[in-house]
Amino acid sequence: METIKLGTYSIHISPNIDTVMDVSHKKLLLCHKSSLNTIGLLTYNEQTDTIKFNCRWATDFEMHEKDITVILPEGLD
Repeated sequence: METIKLGTYSIHISPNIDTVMDVSHKKLLLCHKSSLNTIGLLTYNEQTDTIKFNCRWATDFEMHEKDITVILPEGLD
């Protein structure tokens, strides 16, 4: 798994997911690695120190304090 910092959070991404970070380092786009279809968008709010996750696919998403794990289920890759 790849780990990416988004604000004060650590985002753990499964190997079948590609990521694109915006220049402000407050938004992380998740894409299916082989098809490049959009999976979802993680947005960090600096004022409230929270993460918003807009998910397009049925993705496993676990949040434990400041650690977030995003896994693309088998069969979708």
